[in-house]
Amino acid sequence: MGLFKPKWMNPNESVADSAVRKLTKEADLFNAALKSPHKRVRRYAASRIKDQKALFRIAAEDKDEYVRMCAAISLKDQDLLARLALQSRDSDVRRIAAKKLTDQAVLKEIALKDQDNKVRIAAIGQLTDQSVLKEIMHKKGHVAAIGQLTDEAAIREIIQKEPDKMIRIAAIARLTDEEELIRIVKNDPLRKYAAKRLRELAAERGKTLGDMVDQTALMNLIAQSKRGCWDFESAIMLLEEHELLRLIQQEPFSDGGWFALNQLQDQEALKRIINESGCNTKKARALGRLLQVAEWDSVDIDEDFMQHMLEYPLEYSDCLKQIYQKTRKYAEQIKKLNTHFDHGYHDSCHEDTHYDISTRMDCGFD
Repeated sequence: MGLFKPKWMNPNESVADSAVRKLTKEADLFNAALKSPHKRVRRYAASRIKDQKALFRIAAEDKDEYVRMCAAISLKDQDLLARLALQSRDSDVRRIAAKKLTDQAVLKEIALKDQDNKVRIAAIGQLTDQSVLKEIMHKKGHVAAIGQLTDEAAIREIIQKEPDKMIRIAAIARLTDEEELIRIVKNDPLRKYAAKRLRELAAERGKTLGDMVDQTALMNLIAQSKRGCWDFESAIMLLEEHELLRLIQQEPFSDGGWFALNQLQDQEALKRIINESGCNTKKARALGRLLQVAEWDSVDIDEDFMQHMLEYPLEYSDCLKQIYQKTRKYAEQIKKLNTHFDHGYHDSCHEDTHYDISTRMDCGFD
């Protein structure tokens, strides 16, 4: 540098920052990125460098994590990225490098061996080799690997054989086979996730559930099945919105109506039920469902009905808990509903029980 220090070495950060932005030569930018006392100056210089070996050195050696990250972001050379992803002590740098890699063998090694979960997920996100993804799935049981799987046979195998519930749910979300999804709804405890996936596929493919499953046959099955049994509830999960509304509108409001209401997505239909139904139980059920499928600030809660539910908290506990969890608008009132009550039978172990509606009651919604 001779007798005179460049301006990007100036102790005043603003002066140094202004000076580095005027540099155009790679060598000058490299020197500024390595030697400036100011992090902001080094970050800017690193972001402007094109020389791959220089970027690698900065990403590997700089004292500031953000300077290292800036250099890693600018790096494109696959061999140097692989070295960074495998060797850097900075997990953020390894993660950035892994996200830019294409070498399936290197990505596999990172996905299987890196100690940082975020780095492993980044590597898995770049994998396209289905055999490698299946191997990672079997060895590590990593949910992220399922997100990259496109092999339907492999996905079905995971759903059928994998003991981990969360992995099976992730696999169901990747399935595109309509018949297999219908089979899951009819036979598997994770049926609600398959029903949700079917609705997504119908929307993506410009279809309705009626195009996938015979609605008349489902309604006949519902009419013939015992309330609450597996076939009864599975059939309701496969109904279109207008058929769900038919069940909901039946009087008296029964188990079938309750279960159908919990599947309904139509927000306007739910609002009509809340505003027009003469059955408070149905209104509360519809309000709880609406809070699940709509933005909570778009839901108007009738003050008189709210006070009615607060007077009978055990009867409307499902809805009150939805209100408590989603809006917090009536949080203080609901939190005060901790009460002692008689269960209706005299047993020394259960006669007097403390019940916290705001935190302990199950919602009951699918």
